[in-house]
Amino acid sequence: MTLREITILLADWSDYLVIPVAVFSLVVIRRNNYFKILSVYLFCLVPWMIASKVTADYKISNYYLYHIIGLVELVFTFLLYRSLGLKNYWNAIFAILLVAYLVDSTYLFVLGKEEINSVGLSFCMLFMIVLGLNFIWKLYQEEKVEYLGFYPYFYISGGLTVFASGAFFGYLLIARMTDEVVPEENFDYSWLIISGFTYIKFILIVLGIFVEKKYAK
Repeated sequence: MTLREITILLADWSDYLVIPVAVFSLVVIRRNNYFKILSVYLFCLVPWMIASKVTADYKISNYYLYHIIGLVELVFTFLLYRSLGLKNYWNAIFAILLVAYLVDSTYLFVLGKEEINSVGLSFCMLFMIVLGLNFIWKLYQEEKVEYLGFYPYFYISGGLTVFASGAFFGYLLIARMTDEVVPEENFDYSWLIISGFTYIKFILIVLGIFVEKKYAK
């Protein structure tokens, strides 16, 4: 199989994987507000990820869908961490980033530019990484969790942070391709990176849900 064929196969399965994960999240949706947000987040991803897959199969331009997917990732990741306790100054940072992302995405859409908002998405992923590291630092400072293996939020946060780390570099690579700095065939490598880290995100989210279901009091 060629790299492109492997990339398409992995991307297809990573898109479909969101469906069973979203359904599985329903087993803990009544636990607290965090898991309600998590379930809504996953179900919001479903139509857009499937739409991106279908349009890609039929060779229909779908760049605008990734503007929406990025918006979903940004908003719900912030809401998840906010439900666990964030200081107020994070609200202002989020608001600024949200407005900047919407303006940038709208600009590309209105001008009819068929390209992924790679710069905006890179900043969104960077913000998610910082939120994840802030969460880990908070756990370290407070020392309230005796064993992270039984702490579901650690797995889910880890999944979101690891995904954001991989996607950050993937989108940066796409941004450089847009500027014609690197060969166009590297597009396959960027999507391979993003798809691979999408698998990791969903696996860790499922693990977090399982831990919450089995061990939470």
